[in-house]
Amino acid sequence: MVSSKGVEMDLDKAIYEMSLEDKPLVLSDQAKFCSMEKNYCSILGRFLNPSNQRMSNWILDMPRIWRIQNRVRGVALSQEKFQFFFKSEDDLEDILKAGVWTQDEWCVVMERWSVKPSTDHLMFLPVWIRLRNIPVNYYTKETIQEIAECAGKVLQVLFDSEKSQAQDYVRVRVLLDVRKPLRNSKEVQLPSGELVLISFDYERIRKRCFQCQRLTHEKTVCPFNYSSEVGNHPSTSKSLDKQKGLLIHESDHDVSQQAPPKLLADALKEPSFQNQLVSLKKKNDDIFSGFSDVSFSSGCNPGVFEASSSGLSVKQKNPQKRKSPCIKKDKATKDMVEEQKVSTNEKQPDKVCKRKTLIVRNTSYKCLKLDKNTVVPEEPPMYE
Repeated sequence: MVSSKGVEMDLDKAIYEMSLEDKPLVLSDQAKFCSMEKNYCSILGRFLNPSNQRMSNWILDMPRIWRIQNRVRGVALSQEKFQFFFKSEDDLEDILKAGVWTQDEWCVVMERWSVKPSTDHLMFLPVWIRLRNIPVNYYTKETIQEIAECAGKVLQVLFDSEKSQAQDYVRVRVLLDVRKPLRNSKEVQLPSGELVLISFDYERIRKRCFQCQRLTHEKTVCPFNYSSEVGNHPSTSKSLDKQKGLLIHESDHDVSQQAPPKLLADALKEPSFQNQLVSLKKKNDDIFSGFSDVSFSSGCNPGVFEASSSGLSVKQKNPQKRKSPCIKKDKATKDMVEEQKVSTNEKQPDKVCKRKTLIVRNTSYKCLKLDKNTVVPEEPPMYE
């Protein structure tokens, strides 16, 4: 019999030998295996926040947004990286010069394809920034470039001291390292010792983390979000109530953990309470035992204790209660009011009847007057 342990050892040894024999696949130098010629006129890019960006929408929508549907095609290399192939270098350069492109309002880094990319490939984003509040006595191209270097490597400064300027800012194109936070302002000290705050505005950048000012995540998932710690005092420690989110002292928490008050039914079941009831019953029996021979009916009217068919005495069935004088007065006034109403109602029908009789007589008299011209009262009318 071969043991199971021996079989497992043989399988492990066989798998290990297969892994040693598994050598990497070597590709040929033939042209059909290489796509370097096609990649020459292409752009590589990646999402800065791939969890909140959709690759399929990016590949399908960007040719339409760029208005070069028939001159470009996109390929999704992964959930984070992509590649666009252009038929014209002019189109490729126009897309890169336009500035920052976004998908779902998050930035996208794009660079032109190269045979041997650098180690920091797709880590820099060319951005146009606007500098404001530049000192009047130092409004030169060199000063602007020196200040813009604080945001990133300066690529271009759009400033000409010989031309008019309608905007209250100067545009500078810099190469921004996406691994670093954005700078919203920079404090500059002039030779006179005066401090001036220069503001930075970034064009075409929409969403960012408002905690650390980076472009790679939201504030809710920021790794640099320092949670506020609750101060712990040595004398009174506090515990967080999970349901209400309130801070409760341990003394209050102990009170809430005490046993609830007992119900009446539970108290009656206890032996101590039952013993008290028994002792009370004995005391009552001793007190009322001396009144067993006494007849309480002596000296009372016999009709009081006569029982009727319903089980009640005559006086209990028909109790006579004295009415208060106030109630009598109220009833008397009510009776007077009702009698007056009845008397008025009885008089009114006579008047109505008299009026009716007069109206009937008048109408009958008028009818007789009118009928004299048409019908003779002695002879009935003749009908054919």
